[in-house]
Amino acid sequence: MFNLSIFPASESTKEMKKRRGHNSYLKLNSNIPFDTWKAQLLVKINEKMKPDRISYEDYEVSFMIPCVSPQPLSIVNEDDYNLLCERTQKAKDQQATVYVQELKVRLAKVCTILHIWDFLMTIDSANYIQRKKRTAVSRLSIQARRVMELGLR
Repeated sequence: MFNLSIFPASESTKEMKKRRGHNSYLKLNSNIPFDTWKAQLLVKINEKMKPDRISYEDYEVSFMIPCVSPQPLSIVNEDDYNLLCERTQKAKDQQATVYVQELKVRLAKVCTILHIWDFLMTIDSANYIQRKKRTAVSRLSIQARRVMELGLR
């Protein structure tokens, strides 16, 4: 069994104990595949946060087991998940706390801005379109810089 603590991006700058999020639990066997576990975790995230788009890559996932793994350890791949299962079985009550932190900047936003920018740069038409293109590119450039700055923090 996994106790879940799901935090929105706005809580990421706060200390872990002061974060406000959504709490839930996930009751699954420890012998299920990593992909199934990820899918079930995404279902819980969707239930609690109702994001527009959901992907495992949009979240930082870690786990902690009192007395076994007191510091949160990341769950990025199947090896990390296997470590979680192995350590959970060693715990007295066979429970782990899984922390899910929504990431601030989603790569999709940056990609979308860059695709629009690229499209605008390929437009070749009359002066009117050229003036509009320069204005739009200037606005997109400012937005792209802001998004990239947020992502680098």
